[in-house]
Amino acid sequence: MPDILNLSKMKLYGKIKSFRETSFEALAENNKIKKGCKKLAQNILGDTHIIFDETGNVIDESVYELDGTLSEKDTNKYDNKGNLIEGNTYRRDISWNYRWIFKYDNKGNHIQTNLYKPDGSLENKWKWKYDNNGGKIEETEYRADGSLTDKWTREHEEKENVVVYNKYNLDKCLVEKQITKYDNKGNKIKNEDTFYKSDGSLEDKWVTKYDKNGNTIEWNRDCQLDNRLTAKGTNKYDEEGNEIESKRHYPNGSLEILEIHSYNNNGKKIETNFYESNGSLREKRIVKYDKNENELIGERYKSDGSLEEKMMYMYDFDKNNNWIRKIIYENNKPTYIIEREFIYYEQPLVLV
Repeated sequence: MPDILNLSKMKLYGKIKSFRETSFEALAENNKIKKGCKKLAQNILGDTHIIFDETGNVIDESVYELDGTLSEKDTNKYDNKGNLIEGNTYRRDISWNYRWIFKYDNKGNHIQTNLYKPDGSLENKWKWKYDNNGGKIEETEYRADGSLTDKWTREHEEKENVVVYNKYNLDKCLVEKQITKYDNKGNKIKNEDTFYKSDGSLEDKWVTKYDKNGNTIEWNRDCQLDNRLTAKGTNKYDEEGNEIESKRHYPNGSLEILEIHSYNNNGKKIETNFYESNGSLREKRIVKYDKNENELIGERYKSDGSLEEKMMYMYDFDKNNNWIRKIIYENNKPTYIIEREFIYYEQPLVLV
């Protein structure tokens, strides 16, 4: 199923028609913080303008350079069931785009995707088949001329609660085998993913074990070329399913690094401690949030306990609890101001 970006995933509230996000340099003058020239804050690609349909799905996302020129643009179309049926990706020149077409069966299963080049010709095609329970049993990828490039098939061994996926290349040679085992309640308990070279010999093998909630509790990677363990890890979880301990081991089994995590009542990670193999602290990270899960403070400490970096965020909100202004401080110095302008469906949309 194609991933659909919507209001819920973006943690936005209210019936939003559109929003624009712009980043500026922060200037401190006379004990006040003012916005300066446009400047891209960390992890921001550019000025962003997003339009939503009335169900909250993104139908248009445009990113602009600081000078106002279009950098990239994505548009989506949906059917009356909310399924994504078409996606277009544009880069700079609006005439240059790739187009994705998605098809579904009458049960809502995603059965086909076509990718078209900017000139309108077909580049690739993917097809999926399902069993009566909606389980995926086959995936195939084709070139524009109809020749096969990859194929996945699934076999279900009922007696042993085992599902086997086989992947074949264009020469119909097996390149990957995935064996998943389940308990009598249908919970996944183990997965073995084996990769093969073109001559059929073993190359790599990943083995993953799960708890009753589907969380990874142990993983191993074996190099089949010389039959040795190359990596290993183990994880532990609390009763809410939050990962509270993560260990990575060297091939000889000795500890490489240990991570210990803590969470607040909403399941947000608020502290991580990184330890060396000898048990000494390497680094500590602390994060604080407001009641709406907006990050307020992010701190990183050195092994001796001294503060290495501190990020702080101050917000202004609209009546729907969406932040409309964020000031970013780095080590107590204001560096960026990010502003958001929201238009809701009860307001007229102003096209720019």
